[in-house]
Amino acid sequence: MKKTKIIAILTVFTSLLVLTGIVVAAGVIWASDISRVNTHTFAPGENVYASGAELPDMQGDLYVTENRAWSGGEDINAEATVILKRNNVPDEDLEATPPVLLGKVSNDGTLYDIPYPGKYDVLWDADNDGYFDADEPIDYIECEGFETIPEFATIAIPAVAILGLFLFFNHRKHKEK
Repeated sequence: MKKTKIIAILTVFTSLLVLTGIVVAAGVIWASDISRVNTHTFAPGENVYASGAELPDMQGDLYVTENRAWSGGEDINAEATVILKRNNVPDEDLEATPPVLLGKVSNDGTLYDIPYPGKYDVLWDADNDGYFDADEPIDYIECEGFETIPEFATIAIPAVAILGLFLFFNHRKHKEK
């Protein structure tokens, strides 16, 4: 009876150590501002950074992809729309302040633009194999990707134009009566 209890306690303890080791080995990653604050929404002209914590000691490829469901085993380049990629990003850079600059929210068409509006994921391919492994960190663990928002004028100008047309036709309708 005493042996059984000791074996059961050791089994539970070992299982907890293994599970904790798996979580720590994967680490976490998130889209952030320059201060490493987990940020979900970015406006045009803002810089988007990638931050991480408790990542394995290696250099991985950092991707920004359109938001999607990830399960593990996907070929990142074939199964996702890759917006941008940074090669061989060391874990120390993701854990540092300032964090790794991914790009700027913009539709200018430059190399590191992150187009708006849109929802995106930030993922770190720790083993550089081009496949998303289930234990590799991705920002949807923290949030459903990050979202860029359009500039105020992009929404306001069409709204004012529609309102103006409505008022114009309403005025003509009342003028005819």
